[in-house]
Amino acid sequence: MFSFNRFRRQVSMMLALAILMSSFIGSHVNASENENTLPTSVNSVSVTSSTYSKIEIAAASLTITPSSTQTYSLTAYDSGGTPVQIGSDLVTWQADSSIGTISANGVLTAPAVATGFAHGYVHATYDGLTTSSLVLVGNTVATVFEDFESTVKNGKTVLSADRTTSTAPIAPPSSSVVSIVNRQADPVLYGNSSAKLSYNMLLSPPGTFGVYLSLHDLATGSLNRPIPDNPKKVGVWVYGDESMHWLRARLRNVTTSAVATIDFVPTASGINWKGWRYVTVDIPSNHKFMDLYVVETNNTKKNASVIYFDQLSVFYTNTTTFGLDIQGLTPMKVGQTRTAQAYITKKDSVAPELTTNGVTYLSSRPDIASVDGNGQVTALKSGKTSIVALYADAQPAVYELTVSDTPPVVDAIELFGSPTLEAGRTNTLLLRAAFAGQTAKLDVTADSGANMTSSNTDVAIVESNGKVKALSVGTSTITATFGGQTASYLVTVIEPVPVLTKIQLVNMHSLTIGSTLTANVNAIYNLLDQPQSPVLVSQGVTFTSSKPSVATIDASGVITASNVGVTLITATLGARTATYSLVVNQVQSAPKREMRAAWVASVENIDWPKKGVVNAEQQRQAFKDLLDSLAATGINAIITQVRPTSDALYPSELNPWSEWLTGTQGQDPGYDPLAFMIEEARKRNMEFHAWFNPYRIRNDQDTSKLAANSPAKLHPEWVVDYGGKLGYNPGIPAVKQYVIDSVMEVVKKYDIDGVHFDDYFYPYPVTGVDYPDSAEFAQYGTGLSLGDWRRHNVDSLIQELSQEIKLEKPYVQFGISPFGIWKNKSVSPDGSDTNGLQSYDTIYADTVKWIQQGWIDYVTPQLYWYINYGPAAYDKLVDWWKEQVKGRNVNLYTGNGVYKVGEDLDPNWQDPEQIPNQIKYNRNFADVKGTMLFGASSVLNNPLGVKDNLANSLFRYPALLPQMSWLDAIAPDALQEVSAQSARSGVNLNWRDAQSDTAYYVIYRAHGGTAPDINDPATILKQVRKQPDTAQSIVDTSAISSETYSYIVTAVDRLHNESPASESKTITYVQPEADPDPVPQPGQGSVLPSAPTTDVQVIQASELQSTNENQVTITVKPNVETIQLPAHTASLLGGSKDLVLQLNALSIIIPNSVLTVAERVVPSNDNTSKLIFSVIPVSGDQLTSLENKGEIKHGAKLHAAAVYHLKLTVQSSDGTSSEINTFVNPMRFTFTVPQGIDASKAQVYYVAENGELAYVDGQLSNDKSSITASISHFSTYGIFEFNKTYNDVANGHWAYTAVDDLSRKLIVNGVDDQSFGPERSVTRAEFTALLVRALGMKEATATPYQDVQSSDWFASEVAIAHKLGIVTGMTDTIFDPNGTVSREQMATMLVRAYLINHPHVKELSGDSKFSDFMSVQEWAKPFVNQAAQLGLVTGREMNVFAPSAILNRAESAQAIFNLLHLIK
Repeated sequence: MFSFNRFRRQVSMMLALAILMSSFIGSHVNASENENTLPTSVNSVSVTSSTYSKIEIAAASLTITPSSTQTYSLTAYDSGGTPVQIGSDLVTWQADSSIGTISANGVLTAPAVATGFAHGYVHATYDGLTTSSLVLVGNTVATVFEDFESTVKNGKTVLSADRTTSTAPIAPPSSSVVSIVNRQADPVLYGNSSAKLSYNMLLSPPGTFGVYLSLHDLATGSLNRPIPDNPKKVGVWVYGDESMHWLRARLRNVTTSAVATIDFVPTASGINWKGWRYVTVDIPSNHKFMDLYVVETNNTKKNASVIYFDQLSVFYTNTTTFGLDIQGLTPMKVGQTRTAQAYITKKDSVAPELTTNGVTYLSSRPDIASVDGNGQVTALKSGKTSIVALYADAQPAVYELTVSDTPPVVDAIELFGSPTLEAGRTNTLLLRAAFAGQTAKLDVTADSGANMTSSNTDVAIVESNGKVKALSVGTSTITATFGGQTASYLVTVIEPVPVLTKIQLVNMHSLTIGSTLTANVNAIYNLLDQPQSPVLVSQGVTFTSSKPSVATIDASGVITASNVGVTLITATLGARTATYSLVVNQVQSAPKREMRAAWVASVENIDWPKKGVVNAEQQRQAFKDLLDSLAATGINAIITQVRPTSDALYPSELNPWSEWLTGTQGQDPGYDPLAFMIEEARKRNMEFHAWFNPYRIRNDQDTSKLAANSPAKLHPEWVVDYGGKLGYNPGIPAVKQYVIDSVMEVVKKYDIDGVHFDDYFYPYPVTGVDYPDSAEFAQYGTGLSLGDWRRHNVDSLIQELSQEIKLEKPYVQFGISPFGIWKNKSVSPDGSDTNGLQSYDTIYADTVKWIQQGWIDYVTPQLYWYINYGPAAYDKLVDWWKEQVKGRNVNLYTGNGVYKVGEDLDPNWQDPEQIPNQIKYNRNFADVKGTMLFGASSVLNNPLGVKDNLANSLFRYPALLPQMSWLDAIAPDALQEVSAQSARSGVNLNWRDAQSDTAYYVIYRAHGGTAPDINDPATILKQVRKQPDTAQSIVDTSAISSETYSYIVTAVDRLHNESPASESKTITYVQPEADPDPVPQPGQGSVLPSAPTTDVQVIQASELQSTNENQVTITVKPNVETIQLPAHTASLLGGSKDLVLQLNALSIIIPNSVLTVAERVVPSNDNTSKLIFSVIPVSGDQLTSLENKGEIKHGAKLHAAAVYHLKLTVQSSDGTSSEINTFVNPMRFTFTVPQGIDASKAQVYYVAENGELAYVDGQLSNDKSSITASISHFSTYGIFEFNKTYNDVANGHWAYTAVDDLSRKLIVNGVDDQSFGPERSVTRAEFTALLVRALGMKEATATPYQDVQSSDWFASEVAIAHKLGIVTGMTDTIFDPNGTVSREQMATMLVRAYLINHPHVKELSGDSKFSDFMSVQEWAKPFVNQAAQLGLVTGREMNVFAPSAILNRAESAQAIFNLLHLIK
């Protein structure tokens, strides 16, 4: 074969001779003129010599994968531009060490690169010439999977739309349409187009509805697009519509064809944004991509709208940078400079974000164009080079730059902008240029050579940042020029158009059969994207009821209830709908019997004990307080977790002490918590159910925290690590016996009422991970399928445990609270009308079988869904479960998710009537015998006033617990010896009862001489436990003298069988004088001071004389706790002077007005009456007790000091006394701050008897030695050092000082004991209440707002704020308490509150400091400006106020803090 290289030297000599000869005949070849006509290789740098004009390296790719090889070749060009291929073995090859090693033949071996991209150059030297080629080493990070530029490619359909419903009939095709749209009228981020998915869920039947954007195989056009290799993540730009719908993707397994779903956004939030946002999700391997889809399960949230998609990409690493783009570059002329700008995309980015830090810029041919570290590109000579940007672990960005000797030629430009704008709006223009020889159109909007103008600047102007601002109604032509080309479009400016964004059904509530209700509709319009006040509308509104058999609604919105059930009331106005799930109940009276239980969870210290509280006395006190609060709510049973994680809240021979008691598993807490809890429950006549978790060991994998005697350590062969948690294997027989023995240990040793299991049997499945019990199945599962064997394992545990319990103590109930769905009707005709996880085959709990076999006494399905919820409606599940227990010896209670109220973002859980409506719905059915609430802390936190509703309405009257006749149906005999006598403390009831089966008594009372109706729970006065003796008695302390009462007493056994009524006893109560009050028992009544001293200092009249015109000071002797003054002290002081009592560590100024009130109590001629002032220090155990109670109440660390019990009494000469507790003018107390107290964290507090503190506004002295406070009523007061910490607002957080200060002042609380929730939004009710309480405003009146009920927790504060003009409501009658607060609304409320105390302050002059002040609505501008100038508000980053942004908890705390400091 002929080889040019064999004759290289000879040819070189001949060429040299030819060149020399040409110079003599006057011909000259200009190498530069011919260079661009020759094929050139990219990615190289050349240096010329006399033999060749240049040499260039050629390679297949700029980027190679780690540990791979790539072969490089060399081409030489003579001065005439003729290419010559040079043999690799004749070239000297070198490579930068960062990119590997290269052989003598030009084969580069890349190094292993873990993350990111290594970069460097391959260098080639030949015949005195040297050139270099840029190399990147790294794995592919990302690739665009779908660009949404067309629905058809290469003649194949690649995109289509579809829809699906969970119920027939399927919605019409028009309910889901996909189209490709361009930039002129629709949002586009990349390229020329995006995908527009138009949907109409209103055309779908009730139930789940989804619309799909399906991806087809690019090669065949068939559905389901193959995904190259196995990426880890997928991401896509989504233009949201704030619909709150679920955004998912479906994948099909390549091997099994099974369908998997992945969620781009949490179900709780859904698509909650307007505009572009980048969303990502992990993706399993070995799947094809089926579709993107939007799904809605809630009938009340269905709508018609559009969303857009752009640039769907897949990612092969766990990158956190999902896009890297280079902008700012265009073709350049030699000598020009331009700056490349790197834009990155992160998860939840709303647009690619400019970044200047951490970017590495490279040029593949620095001889053509160089680039520095800041991205400045300098064009050096004509040619082509790649400008590369590297950033973190992102896929490198590459721009192919062309440099020419002449200015680049612009073939055409195109200008994009909205053709119609409302006056007051701005619109960002996009100017793109098509350069000669290039296919891509480049963004040149910000190019210095671009010029954009408006033909009518009275109508619209073009700002320097490339935005059109509409000024007034009219038309204007917007013209752009660039590179000698012109483009324009006509913009029409119109008046701002109100846009209907939402309608609301207001004042809706449940109905009873036969009642009516008028549905009112509020419409909310946006004007220039700013929400306006709701408007009550009636014209154009249409109404429907999904179940007319339950309730009808006429054209005017009048609802008539007909039958028990749930119907969806829908109001429609234009394209907007509002819905309400209306519950119709029977006319109900309070039930005589009902389970009203609360779960008390110990795991993770959810309810009790609280995390960090390891002191035994504090734990006991906290449990007492918990039970007291639950009892006050109407709770009559507690389900208490006693074996949460294979550890015990009792001394056990089988399980170590629980970690949740002391923080360390196996550590003795110093008492028996279970025995204590049972005793306390008995005192309040509550049933006590011991709650066990059979298989759970730990919620993590940390075995180091297991005690040495943990069965999990003693029997590691029992333990399964699954889903990141540790549990026992239910398939091992020894495990079953261990669980049974653990339960029976408690049944035998403790007087419990029930054994309770929840839903934790086999663990909930982890996607793609099988539960590892194949060995046990092989050993024990003979003849059964895997599923049947697993169910058998759980069945046998339930059956055998049930038998054991009944053999030991037949009266002990066995109850289970399973997951709410047994089977779906779509799977089994016996299942419920639901579409969710099935406990039957996911956790292998066959609850229906347990009911049918009678293995359990009650079932409490966890129905933690709201009424009319699409996949699992509460009402449908109640209907299904009641049929399962009908005619069987099993009581049905419902498990209700109070923990979701106010926390779950779904509007149904923001409805304060959701839980009450569920309980009312239960009461329609005799087979539903009560409810269990999860959990205790959630109930007592009173979310949206649920606790108040229970205590004041649904649970207002006591209820006996339901009977279980299959366990015991024999009631005690009627009591025969009941008597009633008047005693000084009340009516004393006495009876005798020798029956051994009596557990407690029910006392009924009626006014007058008619016997109380024992079937009416309103007549239940109280329930008391039986005392050990035969003689029983109670005192009705609520009896009023001279009133007549009739009493009945019944005896009830432990299974709540009630005796017949005793004989009614009628008595007219007359309070006797001789009978002394009973001696108070410890723990009852108010805070008891230390034992009083006998030291009394008597102040004589002469001591009250002083030449001081304003006050008289009395120095109190040490150790004196009682000061005796003449009753006429006010007169002795001259009628105007104040009295100062100077104690050792306390100074008290008593206004003369207080002394005057005391003086008026006694006759003017009574000179022997005394005024007794007691100042009793609280110390020792009582002080410690106060600290403990306060810490439990407030979740804070307290240090109590200088605490006093204060009392002022007038003692008359006849021996009677009158206590004066409240004062028109407050007394001023100056407390000395004791040593050891951090004065900066100390405050004065009023102390209630239960340990709850109330902040008293005080002033710290300049030397921090004392605090002065004004006190208007007497009780217990003192200084407490108050330390409250939050994990999410630690020292260093921008709002730390405000949150810390307001927490000590008890103005703000955390969302739980450890978290403040700084980023959570604040409702209008919450911010109004916070503002009013912080300022100490009182004197509430009624509100004019229809949506603020007098029973609402915020009603008083809203009334005060309305009266003072701080709030004005959304309309005259609508307050919208659950609506959010914008930052401009916050500023308005703050200024109005400030002006109450400073009414003459005028608006300060000067321009606003905020860069976005023009975005503030006109009505709010004066308030925002004044708030900023007063220092009440500050801006966010970059001097932005963000007027329409939603106020969060941290900002609200800072705002209140600023206001308080400004007022002071």
